[in-house]
Amino acid sequence: MREFEVLASDKSLTPVVPLKFSDQKTFDPLSTYVVAVCVSRAFQEIEYVYQSVLTQEEIERSLCFFFDNDRRNYIVRRYFLRTLLSKFNTVAPQQIQFHTYENMKPAVSGIEFNLSHSGDFIVIALSHSGIGIDIEYLKRSFDFRDVLTNCFNEEEMSFVLQGDIALNFYSLWTRKEAVLKATGEGLTDMLQLLNCLPDVVSRKEKSFKLITFRIQKDYVLSLATDAKQTDSVIYLIH
Repeated sequence: MREFEVLASDKSLTPVVPLKFSDQKTFDPLSTYVVAVCVSRAFQEIEYVYQSVLTQEEIERSLCFFFDNDRRNYIVRRYFLRTLLSKFNTVAPQQIQFHTYENMKPAVSGIEFNLSHSGDFIVIALSHSGIGIDIEYLKRSFDFRDVLTNCFNEEEMSFVLQGDIALNFYSLWTRKEAVLKATGEGLTDMLQLLNCLPDVVSRKEKSFKLITFRIQKDYVLSLATDAKQTDSVIYLIH
């Protein structure tokens, strides 16, 4: 099983070896889970069964996508999100009821969740407390230098411009996204005021622990969890 390579200055952090999603038979509602799903591989497995999990509205929406890759990505996202949430709520996947709160962030009663997708991967994080997650494909051809001053403070820019510039940029970018998703804000102005170099950051009178990984060599993933949370995170991959 390929490891999640921890990207941090703390060398005491060891690589995380995720468990196989199919081997996880039970889910503890008081634990935190991060699930990474390879879309192309997963769609082949659910292609003929996903209609039993998605709602009719979601099935109809999937038919509106012009590109097959976008349609498959949407189907896999909804399939695994509903499947995971049903394990925590002990109801059938298609009976999960979503509602929204501040900034139109989707929610389900009794559990916090967050989702992100990029390229051929989706990631889903579930917890009993505030949580945010972001994944980005490491696109080295992207010229991000023009956005540095709008997104990062001087200390962060110094970090980005040393060593592997692209990896450093996406590491910090996903950390900012993860925190802002955990607070329910989403992307906002004045990103340079949110310093995400520390492993614990404060936002909206809450503190969040940050951890960043590289998976499959070409993807960067950051997770923000409630700093008061003491339980370990369980990592799964499909």
